Amino acid sequence: GPILRVSVALLLQKLLKGCRLLSDRRFRPGLLRGVAATIEHKPVFNGYRFVNIVDIRANCGQFTLLMAGLYPSARIYAFEPLAPAFGKLRQVAAKLPQVRAVQAAIAPQAGRMPINVAKRQDSSSLLPISPLQEQMFPNTGLDHRETVEVGPLDRYLPGDTLIGPSLLKIDVQGFELQALQGCATRLPAFTAAFVEASFMVLYERQALADAVIDYLHAAGLRLRGIFNVTYAPDGRPVQADFLFERPGSARP
Repeated sequence: GPILRVSVALLLQKLLKGCRLLSDRRFRPGLLRGVAATIEHKPVFNGYRFVNIVDIRANCGQFTLLMAGLYPSARIYAFEPLAPAFGKLRQVAAKLPQVRAVQAAIAPQAGRMPINVAKRQDSSSLLPISPLQEQMFPNTGLDHRETVEVGPLDRYLPGDTLIGPSLLKIDVQGFELQALQGCATRLPAFTAAFVEASFMVLYERQALADAVIDYLHAAGLRLRGIFNVTYAPDGRPVQADFLFERPGSARP
């Protein structure tokens, strides 16, 4: 039936990705620690040259591994608030001297906040998980709550850190606008941003894609592409990855 066909297709995708990762020596160390680099994002960054990368909500280091492979001389700052994922991230960072791992979430104010830990931890959020989230993505409902450290980006990165072409990546499950507000004093230093945003309310009180786009446009970053669109069964778009670029500064 349809469910079986979808399951087989997903399994084949995972097998194909595993083969691609094994065939590229840059990403093998991550596999040894059970962390697969997000090589599906690789074509997004063709032609870019970054010397600084900030990975907000790095999870276990999947995107960090991709960036370390694509930009081996770049400095990478990876933020992850949840202890289990941060433990994996720290293992990955231990083998990558250019990576600095920080156990914190980025938010407008410094302090501690409750985080809603999902059954699948990469769906956890500083915002309450809506019923629609679990409907669209099974096994992503609330499991429990914890308290984590949060703070603005300038609390962790001094003003002279982001010199040269810099990429900001944000994947924070509905908390995108607040995370961007937490980056406000550092946003002028970024030449590109890669942000996951939603077209539907998957987390309570979340800002949707149009608000995220408007905020980044006001900061001088223009939308350059939309990738990895997820669709609902009725064909409506649910979420996507958005690439922004500061005109005239992100490419060599």
